[in-house]
Amino acid sequence: MSTELRWQRLQDLFHAACELPEQSREAFAHEHAGDDPQLLDELLAMIQIENSATRRVHEPLCSTRELIAAANHIAPGTRFGPWAVVRQIGRGGMGQVYLAHRADGAYQRNVALKVVGDLQMDAQQRAFFEVERQLLAQMDHPAIAQIHDAGSDDTGRPWLVMEYIEGSPITSFCEQAGMSLRQRIELFMRVCEGVMHAHQKGVVHRDIKPANVLVSQVDGVPMPKLIDFGIAMGISGGPVQPAGTPGYMAPEQLDPQQRSDSRSDIYSLGALLYEIVGGLRPPDCASLPPGGARPSLQLDTLDADDIQTLARRRGLAPRRLISTLRNELDWVIAQAMQPDPAARYSSVSLLSGDLQRFLDGYPVHAAPPRRSVAIRKFIARHRSASAAALLATAALLAGIGGIIWGLQKAEREAQRAVATADFLGTILGSVDPDVARDLDKTLMLKVLDEASRRVATELQDQPDAKIQVQFAIAESYTALGMNAQAIEHLESARETAIATHGRHSWTDLLAIQRMSLILPPEQALEMLQEAIPFAARHQHGSNRTLAPNLRSRMSWALRDLGRHEDALRESERAYHELRELVPPDHPQRLDAAQYLAANLADAGRFDEAIPMLREAIERRAETLGIDHPRTLGQRLSLAVFHLQKRDYAGGEAELKSMLEPVASQFGADSAMMMRVRNNLGGALRQQGKIEEAGPHYEFAYDYALHRNGPTHRLTLMTRHNHANWLLDAGHVRQALDEQLACLDIAMQTLGPDHGITSEILRGLGLAQIASHDLAGARQSLERSLAIKRAMYGDKPEPLARINEALALLQTAENQPPAVVELK
Repeated sequence: MSTELRWQRLQDLFHAACELPEQSREAFAHEHAGDDPQLLDELLAMIQIENSATRRVHEPLCSTRELIAAANHIAPGTRFGPWAVVRQIGRGGMGQVYLAHRADGAYQRNVALKVVGDLQMDAQQRAFFEVERQLLAQMDHPAIAQIHDAGSDDTGRPWLVMEYIEGSPITSFCEQAGMSLRQRIELFMRVCEGVMHAHQKGVVHRDIKPANVLVSQVDGVPMPKLIDFGIAMGISGGPVQPAGTPGYMAPEQLDPQQRSDSRSDIYSLGALLYEIVGGLRPPDCASLPPGGARPSLQLDTLDADDIQTLARRRGLAPRRLISTLRNELDWVIAQAMQPDPAARYSSVSLLSGDLQRFLDGYPVHAAPPRRSVAIRKFIARHRSASAAALLATAALLAGIGGIIWGLQKAEREAQRAVATADFLGTILGSVDPDVARDLDKTLMLKVLDEASRRVATELQDQPDAKIQVQFAIAESYTALGMNAQAIEHLESARETAIATHGRHSWTDLLAIQRMSLILPPEQALEMLQEAIPFAARHQHGSNRTLAPNLRSRMSWALRDLGRHEDALRESERAYHELRELVPPDHPQRLDAAQYLAANLADAGRFDEAIPMLREAIERRAETLGIDHPRTLGQRLSLAVFHLQKRDYAGGEAELKSMLEPVASQFGADSAMMMRVRNNLGGALRQQGKIEEAGPHYEFAYDYALHRNGPTHRLTLMTRHNHANWLLDAGHVRQALDEQLACLDIAMQTLGPDHGITSEILRGLGLAQIASHDLAGARQSLERSLAIKRAMYGDKPEPLARINEALALLQTAENQPPAVVELK
């Protein structure tokens, strides 16, 4: 056993022993470490020290593990991107965890910083860490700690910045708060919701235990948070490292030949529930009693005073607590903790559903059929409704129908979650370590390409799971800027959705929603106009935001097509609809605010656009962090608004503050960095900082040209901007030639009436003025003005720049001819 694994096992056994009465700890040590004399000696020594309370727990342990830990210790103040270490607060599944804070002054936030040590992970495991943070970033659920940032330090050690939870382990919280049995189960079911969300994203936690479920009070309501996901453990091509904690770990997690999946988390949830309701630590999976993991059997070993205390803390009489466990919850826990994964609940949805049945007064499905129990519970549910037998019978039949439907739905969700997790796990397990070594996009591309190859065959008989996997693949391709591949998977997902559920079904509409921002605007507009009326028919429950969200995205397509008045009208309608439906921090409302702000800025209404977008950024940062990729996208838009308003100094400050987080999140040579530097060049040039602006313009144009080709819209815009800089730098002839080349491309690809064509004509006119071709300049600028007027009418703000250029031309025309030296 490796030093790391030995230390992990020793630490887990020590903490488990400390939770037992002092007189039971030595027997526990012999029972669980007797097969390893060295481990047993170390454990007994630590227990003795704990019992005598003469020294701190970890000081006497002088081992190789301690030396490794000391070598890997990170001093307070050490920087990881914009974050600075405060102190170590623990050790997670893959490394050490530190309390850290924002050190660049952008805002105040304490976070948990996980650093993966080089001695703990080989090249392939480090690559899977890269995949893990991609998957974790996709999870957005109140019961899951949020990822704020990620990167690698100068030595190549990966790090993650996560939400810092100031809470207590769920078992301690329940005891300290004196929660009733019902309150405990309701709290546990909120944990289940977070686990279900992770499973639907293809992520298995693998180490669910009290210490990884922290609970804090939010406005007086207990809110659980899952932390320390361990998907990068135990999936490399070499020896498997068992991720998990004794007592909460499923048996298959100990077997190197057996791959764990979402059912391993179900076992751990059962163990967690065992302790929450029964007050005792669950037995180790290797020592389950013949009757299974049933907390009532362990309660029978306690004396009357201990049972009285446990029952009182759960708001029950001792006899009621034991009978409730024996008749109902024992069966739920025993099924969740079955040694054979196939015998457990097949999904968290089914486990949670059985608990809801218990809370609602129905017999749980895990219990054997017992007519007396069913009758007793039926009577208990209908004490005040003992009227006509016919009505009671009808109600019972209706309830059975609802149960059957609910079970069918739960089973479909179970199949999808298990299939998704197993499929993605299989794909990840096939990655070549030689490819993984570089830890760059090559790994993700290999994973995605392999997933794309296999999804059509391996999930052919599970269409809903196939759709979910294709959605995940498409999102990853989109994040990598590979829209063509993303569209291919979304179109395939639509075909499956239509074949399975029908055209314009809910699943089909979700595919359209994802496609709308990456399709060409003409196609997106046509698809959205057709879809919105069907989405409006789903205006109930959590589905009610889809129609306004699609309308908001339609405004973006209209904007791209130059239909600015239509875009503004649709974005205003969408935003006001979402404002009535969801709270201010809802992601779709924040997206709609961004789209509306952009349309307001296009209309020159900057005094409305800038505050609206700034508020959206602040709300987004509260949940995702100020340097999250989505927040950075909005910050870039805010900087552009400042530039459009001619607040160039404000735009420069915002853009420069983004350089470091954009390099960390997206890479120093990325499309996002290209956009930031292109706009930063503009901010500097407009302030007369011509020399400083040059490298930014050159970087942006060079990036767009080599990534997208010469006729791409992004290449055209960056080339035009570079030509503007050439003019200001005194290279008049070169600027003129570049603007003419840009105009030729724009006429062929965008047409004579596009907004970008108008901007190029304005830049060409300025270059012609500088070269003293005043007649040509007059023609170019008037064509530019005509396009702008067709788009915006006579509104002053959108026409301001072109009118300034015409005023400059008028001044030149009124001056005597001059000899102009062309460079």
